[in-house]
Amino acid sequence: MKTNTESKYCQTCGIPLDIDYDNFGLDTSVEYCDYCLKNGVKGYDFSMDYLIYLWGLFPEEYYKETGIRYTSSELRSVMSKRLPEIKRWKQKINTAHVLYELVMRIQEYINSHLFDDLGSDKLSQKVGMSKYHFRRIFKTVCGENIGRYVQRLRLEYIAFKLITTNLSVSELLSQLDYQNKHSFSRAFKNYFNCSVVEFRKIHAQADPEGKCPVRLEPCVKKIPGVRIAYLKLEKTNNVKYDFAMLWKQLLKFSEDYKLSARGSKYVSLTLDYPFVTSELQSRFMIGVTIPSSLDVPRGFGVYEIASGEYALFHFKGLYHELNRVYRHIYFDWLPSSVYALREPFTFEVYLNTPKKTPVSELMTDIYIPVSLKEKWTYLNQTIEEWLSGKVNIVRFVDISALDFRQNRGMPCAVLLGIAMSPKFIDSVDACMDEDEYVRIEHEVGMMADELALWLVDKGYKAISQSDRGMLEEKAFDAATKTSVLPHKTIAMLSGSGWIGKNNLFVTSEYGAAQCLGSVLTNAPLAVIKHEIVASKCGKCVVCVQLCPKKALKGRAWSQRVSRDDMIDVYECVTCLKCLIHCPVTQMYFMNLRKVCVRL
Repeated sequence: MKTNTESKYCQTCGIPLDIDYDNFGLDTSVEYCDYCLKNGVKGYDFSMDYLIYLWGLFPEEYYKETGIRYTSSELRSVMSKRLPEIKRWKQKINTAHVLYELVMRIQEYINSHLFDDLGSDKLSQKVGMSKYHFRRIFKTVCGENIGRYVQRLRLEYIAFKLITTNLSVSELLSQLDYQNKHSFSRAFKNYFNCSVVEFRKIHAQADPEGKCPVRLEPCVKKIPGVRIAYLKLEKTNNVKYDFAMLWKQLLKFSEDYKLSARGSKYVSLTLDYPFVTSELQSRFMIGVTIPSSLDVPRGFGVYEIASGEYALFHFKGLYHELNRVYRHIYFDWLPSSVYALREPFTFEVYLNTPKKTPVSELMTDIYIPVSLKEKWTYLNQTIEEWLSGKVNIVRFVDISALDFRQNRGMPCAVLLGIAMSPKFIDSVDACMDEDEYVRIEHEVGMMADELALWLVDKGYKAISQSDRGMLEEKAFDAATKTSVLPHKTIAMLSGSGWIGKNNLFVTSEYGAAQCLGSVLTNAPLAVIKHEIVASKCGKCVVCVQLCPKKALKGRAWSQRVSRDDMIDVYECVTCLKCLIHCPVTQMYFMNLRKVCVRL
């Protein structure tokens, strides 16, 4: 019989089939390798260019399957000639990758505009193609038509909200501008095979004791945007195998570009909803953080993780336990906290990898995007508005973990700060005049006194930690120059900055050029638990070298270093040179002067 030369290679991946055609009947057509037959002949919906790139990463896998040894560049050259001649890629060389990228753009748009008008007319216009062509391309790439895809994502989003909040269906639908309650109820039952009430009951009973392998308490922190190079996993019948293959590609990419040496971290994002979206329809992005200057190779996408407030959970243990950790987060912690979920995706950062670490020692940071619930922010907003224009720093701090002697039974603190003016640097350098520093300290103390009185007038308990307030409470020891609860301790708990080698609180905005005050209270404030910021002084010793009395000892602060390890307070003459000449303070004054010149 005459062999079809096209069929010598798998019509998806291009690997030689090594088939004895003489043993097959005339009508037999074998076009795909075992893996592609088992997992679906389309496998991933990526471009031909990416498949060529992928083969180049794993020439050893090709050798294991075929017994033919190539280098990476040789194998890519072979596949560049072979793939255009097989069925999947023939006549699609110039369009397959472009169309896939267009659909990916539309998916991203849908994710961020899920309850907007997402009709075919509008979406097809976004990518500049006809409505009918767009529908066909979308279904080819995603495996379901655009209308069903959008409805599924909307229903899964609402279902996730139903099991992670106490909102009623009516409240949810009014927030989301969904069509109406009756059409939603029908669509929900058709998709999930149960009513909303039954769905909530099922998930409430899934883990009735709220048990988790560990009880995790998060810190909430504001993070900057994070740029990652990623690979995307979706529409696969063999999640574990395909996930492992993507990780191998990512690790190879990181190794080739020496990203670990540049401080990069491995990241994964779940684009769907835990406990709601089926595994077969779940979409994942796995990636590695990259510098803004890096051009990623063909086949990788680039994604910017949104900046904002995140609840950060540190987890140590096996990856398969993460599902129960998420159950604890969404069903135990979130409903009882003062936070609600924000829209950006949850993501994980892997601090080590199974390749070099025992599985029981694996460290994973889980980032949950959050914002304060509205009912908890009213009092905070009122205080911020009242202090607006009077202070530069306002932070609401959780001090409940401190002992009673320190917090005096108050769970919250309001941290206040006033920054110094540009003329202050000149006055100190010229005549060692500390008048402005004393004036600002007094001003912050007065603001703390007024805020405490305002809170008491509202029916709450409040203690001002002004100089007058601490003397009245006997919370300051003049002999040892120590207070029961320093402003710096509250500032550290706020996550706003660090303690410098000058033993002053340093922020990235103002350096050491701010005076702090604080008020302790039992008012129901929305407070945030932050990670303690480590010292960022590094090898800088400017303050130590400038100290005329050599009171500074050059020690970097940590939770194990005491005040007396850093400074001899009895030698300090408060000349303020260490404050003014701190490089971070100098940067603040430089930026402020530039603004003044522009004005």
